[in-house]
Amino acid sequence: MGNTSPSARALILDDEFEIRELLNEVVSEVGYDVVETDSAEVFFSQIEEFDPTIVFVDLMMPDIDGVEILRQLGERRVKCGIVIMSGAHSKILSTASDLGKKHGLQIKKCLSKPIDVNSLQNDLLQWRGSELTPTIQEIRSGLAKGEFELHLQPKIQVKRAFGFPIDSAEGLIRWHHPAQGTLLPAKFLGLMEESGLMGELTDYVLKQAIGIAKALKEVNSDISLAVNIPAESFEESGFVDNLTTDVVAAGLQPQAFTLEVTERARVSENADTLENLTRFRLKGFGLSMDDFGTGFSSLVDLHRLPFNELKMDRAFIALIDESKESRAIVSALTGLARTLGLSVCAEGVETYGTLEFLENIDCHSAQGFFISKALPFEDFLAFKRHWESRWANTDFQPNEIEATQ
Repeated sequence: MGNTSPSARALILDDEFEIRELLNEVVSEVGYDVVETDSAEVFFSQIEEFDPTIVFVDLMMPDIDGVEILRQLGERRVKCGIVIMSGAHSKILSTASDLGKKHGLQIKKCLSKPIDVNSLQNDLLQWRGSELTPTIQEIRSGLAKGEFELHLQPKIQVKRAFGFPIDSAEGLIRWHHPAQGTLLPAKFLGLMEESGLMGELTDYVLKQAIGIAKALKEVNSDISLAVNIPAESFEESGFVDNLTTDVVAAGLQPQAFTLEVTERARVSENADTLENLTRFRLKGFGLSMDDFGTGFSSLVDLHRLPFNELKMDRAFIALIDESKESRAIVSALTGLARTLGLSVCAEGVETYGTLEFLENIDCHSAQGFFISKALPFEDFLAFKRHWESRWANTDFQPNEIEATQ
């Protein structure tokens, strides 16, 4: 790449002059250098010469559609953030976003036209502050110094009559970077996967989870914990026995833990994985199929494998309030899971309307920003008390809860 400056740089591709002018003004105001064009040829040349940190791509160009542009960006292994824009139906934007991610692109946002300027400015400010990419040396040092920490995102029972009680939490890793502040997994997981550090991170996460579960037990909390485990960990011959030994040695029971496996991985194709999954269930651990409905979805695997929970992907949950198709899919998946004897968790709940719909279809549990973001341990305990006291008040109006709490 030609430009090695650390400044924030935005490249805009759109055939509408007014849109380019608006974006140029908004993006410039928050400190980005800007290049704009209505030519795909110029756009791809500027990918090399300008080396943008963020790219805006219109899906509906006259000579080349945005889907083809995303494919070419993927082939070039472009690592900058991508914002997809269109006046087309939201389902088209959502599909284009999924395609971009499958091409290995970092899709930051989908912008529907007309553009919400205030929302875009807030996003740009956040992206502006998190563009520095950590190095593998920093990651190794961070692990050694204990800079990584599990935060807990509450999971509630979807029962209004019981006050939507918090009975479990998902442990989500955060990196307290000494220079960049708290970093989310999207900032470092890809590099860790490429560098072969996922096994080390998994061990780190499980040790923290055991420590948190022990701390919960000491404060007489019966909260169970869920942690994400990469599929390759289930191929290790000593994984089941080592984790069981560590859990028991801490004075805990396997029933206090759920291991979440992303369904994109074809866990059913490996004999060692099948053996370990089965042994985990026999020992009492919970097994959850995460992000169900994306990637390599397989109803056969859902029936054959020893999972006891299905987590519906947030892509479906986020559209419940506006899309009858999403409501139909979520209802069908919930009914299917119940028929198979599985509990169902909806992730990505951001409105009370979504929560009401989930209760109406007998979804078991839910998590998302409407309830709470992931929190450090002490903040989680304080939030749990606050949440339960609010819902214990029969006069409480749900719209008082802010999705950003």
